[in-house]
Amino acid sequence: TLFDGPMIDSSNTQIFDISTNGGAIATYNQNESTMSFDVSRSGQFIKRQSHYFARYQPGKSMLCYLSFYFGSTCPAGISKRVGLFEDNQGIYFEQTSTGVSWNIRSTTQGTTISVSQSSWNIDTLNGSGPSGFTFNVNQTNLCVIDVEWLGVGRVRVGFVIEGKIIYCHQFVMNNLAFPYIRSAYLPLRYEIQSSQVQSQTISMKQICCT
Repeated sequence: TLFDGPMIDSSNTQIFDISTNGGAIATYNQNESTMSFDVSRSGQFIKRQSHYFARYQPGKSMLCYLSFYFGSTCPAGISKRVGLFEDNQGIYFEQTSTGVSWNIRSTTQGTTISVSQSSWNIDTLNGSGPSGFTFNVNQTNLCVIDVEWLGVGRVRVGFVIEGKIIYCHQFVMNNLAFPYIRSAYLPLRYEIQSSQVQSQTISMKQICCT
C-alpha cells in the first residue's frame, strides 16, 4: 500500500490538499466520515487531492480505489470527477448533464479521451452486460482504476459491486507514437466545477481512497 485516505476522525488536512474558488464550500461530515463539496455559482470549484503522489513502479499495476457519492442531480454546467489525475493529465470518472464517462486526460496528446457509458467496451453496466449489474449514480459507489504505465500499456477502469471488481472499460494505449500520459506519478483527486449559475446548490461527497 502506497497511500490510504480515510477520514474517520478528521478531514485529514495533513494528507489532502484543497483548492477552492468563488465561495464554493467544502464541509467535513464527522458522522459520515465524508467531505461534502457544494457549488452554485459560475466559476466555483473545489479540487481536493492527496498531498502524496504515489510513485509508479514500472512493471507493476498502479491499482486505485476511490469511494464517492455523486447523486443524480447534475445540471448543465456542472462536472463531478474522481480518479488518479491532476489539472493536466490522468484518469478519472466523470458525471455531467449528458451522463457518465471514463476519461484519460493527456498532455502528450493534447486532448482528453472520453468514453461514455454506452461505449464502454467490457460492460456497459446497464443490466444487459456480462455482469448483469446496472450502475446507479444515485448511490455511493466505489470505482477502481488499474494502470499499466511504462509509457504505453493498458488502463482498466470499473467499479466494485457486491464485493466483485467489475471492469467496464479498457483503454489500450500501445498504438501511439508517444506515451499516452507523461507520467503515472499522480494524486488521487475529487473535484466539482460549475461553469454557469445554478438554480440550486449542487453537491458531491468524497468518502475514502487508497
